[in-house]
Amino acid sequence: MSVVNQLKKVNAAAIMVVAAFSLSSCSLFSDLDEEYKNVQETSPTVGLNGQASEFIDLYPIPDQQKLAPGELIAEVPRPEPLSLTDDKDGVQLRKLDDQRWIVVAQPPNQVWPLVRQFWDLHRIAVVYEQPKDGVLETRWIKRNDERQSLMARVKGRVFLGDDLLDKYHVSVEQGIRRGLTEVHLVQRSVGLYESNSAPSAYEPNEAWPKQSENLALSAAVIDELITFLAKQTVTGQSTSFLAEGIVGDSRVALVRNEDDYPILQLDARFDRAWASVVNSADDLVLKVTDRNRSEGQIFVTYNPRAKEDEPGFFARLFGADEISESDQELLLNVVTLDEYRVQVVVLDKEGNVLDASQALKVLEFVQDRLF
Repeated sequence: MSVVNQLKKVNAAAIMVVAAFSLSSCSLFSDLDEEYKNVQETSPTVGLNGQASEFIDLYPIPDQQKLAPGELIAEVPRPEPLSLTDDKDGVQLRKLDDQRWIVVAQPPNQVWPLVRQFWDLHRIAVVYEQPKDGVLETRWIKRNDERQSLMARVKGRVFLGDDLLDKYHVSVEQGIRRGLTEVHLVQRSVGLYESNSAPSAYEPNEAWPKQSENLALSAAVIDELITFLAKQTVTGQSTSFLAEGIVGDSRVALVRNEDDYPILQLDARFDRAWASVVNSADDLVLKVTDRNRSEGQIFVTYNPRAKEDEPGFFARLFGADEISESDQELLLNVVTLDEYRVQVVVLDKEGNVLDASQALKVLEFVQDRLF
């Protein structure tokens, strides 16, 4: 018998076995249709030490403002298109000294539902929320409770300690540019057995510190939130009508002074504006060479053709940090107007004004990269 005939017989036998198994597979698994009739009722589940289980509404419906007779609710706006940035992921971590915050390339009314969903995912109750203001606060969480999924995830990065409770305050705000959102998180803690510090003594929406009490724990939770947002923002967009109030105009604008010279104006505190302008440098077209924060001075080189003339590997390895002949040495002067307004003026390295059209091009480049 040839090898070919033997293989044919083996294949035929295998096919018959598979067919027989398929026809009889239904009988291999018992029919459960009638089993529910024999199920006996059990006693309710009781937590440890007689504690009652906590109910968390995964789909809470916020209280609605009552409308007067005949009054109509405004038309629900369509979601804004995703803002295009140089960041392909659309979610960035920003730092300024000990502060950390998240920048998302989506409008606030699309980011708010995702932030709310993050706490629902970890079954952490939100005890206070104002969607129109973009603010929420969580309940108190026992820090070393490994049954809590969020604490279990950050355990390896942070020393959790014992007998401490934490709660979190999250604010979702309009970003520097329209179509961007900033997410800020602040953490505070209290001793579990500390006198006069029972969780019930703290009212929702209380005065919160500007900075987290445990920076390492806060940073770890922010990292978890970034990971969650990065996954969710690519799966699709949903819009919260209740959070529509967070969406505002851009906080940056190009204006001209009385001499018709272009100026970049930011509605932000000085430290926030300073960080945004410094981070706008891409180390190619615009490169920071020196800075003096106390004087509000950022010295840069500007070369709009740098991307076309980008040096090769060995050129970058040997002497790429030197200023080329095509680089312009400029000064970005960050000036405080009042507590919440800052302006940026571009000058030459000696502090003199440039040609207005040239200054406008530099400021437009900075504006397009502000986060």
